[in-house]
Amino acid sequence: MRYLFYQGAITPEGVRNAQTLAWAAVADGEPALTLCIVSGGGDVTSGIGLFNYLDMLPIPVYTHAAGPCGSIAVTIFLAGRKRTAAPLSMFTTHQSTFSEGPHAGQRAPNTDLIAEPFKTVANWSDDDVAQRFGAVDFNFSPKEAKKFGIVDNVVDLKLGSGDALVNVFIPN
Repeated sequence: MRYLFYQGAITPEGVRNAQTLAWAAVADGEPALTLCIVSGGGDVTSGIGLFNYLDMLPIPVYTHAAGPCGSIAVTIFLAGRKRTAAPLSMFTTHQSTFSEGPHAGQRAPNTDLIAEPFKTVANWSDDDVAQRFGAVDFNFSPKEAKKFGIVDNVVDLKLGSGDALVNVFIPN
């Protein structure tokens, strides 16, 4: 099994590197791929792109929260066919906001785009989304994430001697 370890902000460059490494796993004949995520979030456009990219790969993609997983990183996490989280991880959701201009700090329309996988994958209702994508961060534990349909199992991931671990390079 090949494991990609994405630790850091979700950036266009980091996502491109993750996509390249994921396709290399396909080209190398890997039967499946696990994306380990430790990220507080970042660029929404890039994150949605990675979510969709992982979904279209011809091999199963699993995701594992190896530490804090927040904002758009949680949306990416939902791309996993099987989703696990380390006991010492945490999840954070919140609304997307305009970062500049006359609407700075206000809810951005792409919040609905970010939240859509929570409805389709985790079966959240509109009320669930409204409660967990507000102006204030909504933090929850791995056990709560399991209850909320985000995580399948809370486990410490153990790599085998034949497994490959590849770090995703995220330029500054």
